[in-house]
Amino acid sequence: MIIGIDQGTTGTRGILMDSEGAVLESRYSKHRQILPQSGWVEHDPLEIWSIVEHIAKELAAKSGAAIRGIGIANQGETVLAWNRKTSEPLCNAIVWQDTRTQPWIDEISADPSLRRYVTETTGLHLDSYFSAGKMRWILRNVPAARSLADRGQLCLGTLDAWLIWKLTRGKYFLTDASTAARTQLMRLSDLEYDPELLKLFELPTSCLPDIVPCDVAIEIEGIGTGLDGVPIAASLVDQPAALFGHACLRSGQTKATYGTGCFVYVNAGRIAPPVVEGLLSTLAWSRKEDCSYALDGGVIAVASILTWLRERIGILEDAEGIDSMLADHSPAEGVTCVTAHAGLGSPVWDRNARAAWLGMDLATDSKDLIYSVLEGIAFRVSQVVRAVESASDTPIPALRVDGGLSQCSTMMQLQANLLGMPVEVVADAEATARGIAFFAARSIGLWKSDAEVEDRVSVEKTFNPQWSSEVIEACRQKHEKAQRVARAWKKS
Repeated sequence: MIIGIDQGTTGTRGILMDSEGAVLESRYSKHRQILPQSGWVEHDPLEIWSIVEHIAKELAAKSGAAIRGIGIANQGETVLAWNRKTSEPLCNAIVWQDTRTQPWIDEISADPSLRRYVTETTGLHLDSYFSAGKMRWILRNVPAARSLADRGQLCLGTLDAWLIWKLTRGKYFLTDASTAARTQLMRLSDLEYDPELLKLFELPTSCLPDIVPCDVAIEIEGIGTGLDGVPIAASLVDQPAALFGHACLRSGQTKATYGTGCFVYVNAGRIAPPVVEGLLSTLAWSRKEDCSYALDGGVIAVASILTWLRERIGILEDAEGIDSMLADHSPAEGVTCVTAHAGLGSPVWDRNARAAWLGMDLATDSKDLIYSVLEGIAFRVSQVVRAVESASDTPIPALRVDGGLSQCSTMMQLQANLLGMPVEVVADAEATARGIAFFAARSIGLWKSDAEVEDRVSVEKTFNPQWSSEVIEACRQKHEKAQRVARAWKKS
């Protein structure tokens, strides 16, 4: 059996998968979202570790000591620092959504030659989204970080490095290449840290984990409960794990995962795609025998907006109840939401933009607002899909989707309508956990070819578009106008 761990932005999901790809057990636990001030988003790394350890032990106990390997998917750009000797974190983890470093990023982005170098080297735009600026902030602002770095006792890493460190009781300080690709420190050309970027972000190499292939093979130590000696057989960022879980294993195949954000990935094959304005060129995964690259476009806030509606605004009781709530709702004409609650990612890249509701009047009610949020999210995803389709120069026949919001029929029908193409919901909404388990199964040779992955993925439901091209165009123009207003308001 294989354990797949998806350590995500709002919680951790673990699955126990048998050799046929069937999920026998599943566990999920949320962790706190810590919001110290506007634009800051943090997690407690010890809380995350405790949850991951507990879930892994529970699943191992259910396996009857039959665990062949474990796969770990992680948030990607989220960063933390810890003492190499004591393993104690120095601060909360700074989450990928956090924008505290954006003012400094804006300063250095004023140099066009520097922007070009960073993008051509890493495939990524200069943005607070990525890890390097957060690492620099920690070194400059967290007590003890600089002194530990000077003594060679500081670990600066993403969550994959933290979890591998904890699972091996500090024996290994490693990061997988797909996660290293999201730091803005690694060259896509040879999967090594770039000295010029380390200098730009003022980061000593001694603080950073070694980069290894995604089909890692190191043993768990000191955990017990049937896990000691089990290999960590796979480590990936969550979005490439979902790409693998969708069986998008050939060039041109595309998926979107609706989680805290929504991330559209198209498999670009074995050669890194050229840099395209508004999109990211990144590594999907590296294996000992090959690499696969991807084009990536991200909508930064999706499910997190529904959490905001529930916890901060108080107009949504339960996201799972949206379909029944809106079953007989007639959308209010003109009510529009710009879903820039954490700025705008691909293909706009304006992290200083902020959200707005436009077109409201005294008849506007909570259902109108909730529907407008769904439509705003669907518009942003359609912006990304169209940019990816244009960049890859290949028509996308259908968008394959997963994630919590893929279970909302209202949302998926809106998405199909705005895209004007079918939206295919895969049978397992949590493709990330399955994807990292699939990758682990391939890494340890449990499955002999990627064809065995394709055989285990199926579509549960297809939503076909219902809008005319005229209605799609009118909706697109409405949202583009609203987006321009929201961006101009922030700049004023």
